[in-house]
Amino acid sequence: LAISYNLSMRGKEVILVEKEKQFGTGVSSRSSEVIHAGIYYNKGSLKSRLCIRGKELLYEFCNKYSVRHDRIGKLFIAVSDDEISRIEIINRNAIENGLMDLIELDSKQLNKLEPFIKGKSALLSPSTGIIDSHGLMQALLNLNNSYGTKYAVLSTVLGAEHNNSGWSVKIGGVEPITITSRAIVNAAGLYSL
Repeated sequence: LAISYNLSMRGKEVILVEKEKQFGTGVSSRSSEVIHAGIYYNKGSLKSRLCIRGKELLYEFCNKYSVRHDRIGKLFIAVSDDEISRIEIINRNAIENGLMDLIELDSKQLNKLEPFIKGKSALLSPSTGIIDSHGLMQALLNLNNSYGTKYAVLSTVLGAEHNNSGWSVKIGGVEPITITSRAIVNAAGLYSL
């Protein structure tokens, strides 16, 4: 949905082929719905840069298109003295990746924030959040529709062959058809060819 929206808003003619009777019944519906802050990835990695930038873009999108979400935050807790060094390593890694919003908490600050948690220290990630994944997918489908994306449900891709004019894509379903396309984006998840 996101890829087809991006292509359609750039003026491309897009056909979004969906095997099921509606969007989001496969892997997308099994999402943890967590908006990750970008804490764990290796320094300077593509994953780190994309996670941090993508998080902010996702929050902007949610606000603009009224997708339910919440910046609930996340706590990393050191319950013993020997775990404090692990919290420091997590914080250092996050800072090296450009994540600058983490907040170090001592035991009193942690207790004030979460009275039922006992710990020596903690690290608060205020930009970690949650999102309504189905609301996100619905907003993307609505945008696809507004840009003229053709949405074909109950249409299984049976195969594709490259030729001089691009790709011949065989699509099954109630009315099987073969279409020709200059490009294909395979976002079929577990069922990709």
